Amino acid sequence: MKEENAILKRKVNMKVDMLADQYENEYKSLVEKREIIIKDKNNIEKAILELDIKRKDALDEIFNQVNLNLNSIYSVLLPGTKAKLNILEVCNCFI
Repeated sequence: MKEENAILKRKVNMKVDMLADQYENEYKSLVEKREIIIKDKNNIEKAILELDIKRKDALDEIFNQVNLNLNSIYSVLLPGTKAKLNILEVCNCFI
């Protein structure tokens, strides 16, 4: 056994073996961190989509309320008239 160990010591540098183990552990750690980052990225993208939907809903609600207020103001100023806002083109201003 000692003779085999002596032969192997000549063939394999123990320091290189330790470095290989160290790099293998570092690689495993980096792979785990990468998986965590990918999961977090997907969660962030999902949250962004949800917030974008809420933003669009809020803008629609505000637009409808402004339209109602504008109509009521014009009908008071000029009896028998109606006013309405129209969206001319869809613009995504937050891209």
